[in-house]
Formats: sequence, structure tokens, C-alpha cells
Amino acid sequence: VDNGFYMVKCERLADREKIIIDGPWMLFDHYLAVARWTPDFASPHAKVEKTLVWIRFPGLNLLYYDESVLLGLASVVGTPVKVDTNTLSVERGRFARICVGIDLTLPVVGKVNINGH
Repeated sequence: VDNGFYMVKCERLADREKIIIDGPWMLFDHYLAVARWTPDFASPHAKVEKTLVWIRFPGLNLLYYDESVLLGLASVVGTPVKVDTNTLSVERGRFARICVGIDLTLPVVGKVNINGH
């Protein structure tokens, strides 16, 4: 279309629904957000209401460096998408990093306390 927006047409309804429902998608290490097109869509005036962000849990005890635990912690902030590879391999211990989807129309969670920290 323009302004960084693209239109994709699917021949099968099932394919279209899978693309929309199962996203966000990752292409060449970049996340791709997908939304239904509407007749009143105008890219210069389009508002992004959802986005993906990387959040950090600094100083997190290594006890919590388990994918399911980290995804559970991240769910307090948004919809968990992926745990950073370095976090999963515990290569860096300063912080755990998780990608989450957030709704920009809602207040953003700025801080999460874990066991009083």
C-alpha cells in the first residue's frame, strides 16, 4: 500500500484466519504485525494500537530463568511472544529479556514486583 503497510490477499479463508489469529509473525528476525484491512483504511492516518516490545527483568534470580516461568512473568505486562536466546541460555545474567505484545490503547505496565523486588 505505502508508508510501510502491505496488503496480502489469501485465496482460502482458513489461511487468512490463521495468518491473523496466529500472529505476530517473525520474518528475517523482524516481527510482523498483521491486521484485517478495512475499507476506510488510509495509511497516512493509520494508528498503531498494538506493538511488540522487549521488556527486561533486571537482577532476576537465576531460579526464574526457565522459559515457562519467564513467559508467565511477562504475561503481567502483555502477551508473551518470545524469550531472548541469550536469556534462555543464561549467557548474560544482568537481566532477562522477553518480547511481549502490548495494547497501546491501555495503560502500560511500567514495573513488576517479584517477591517484593
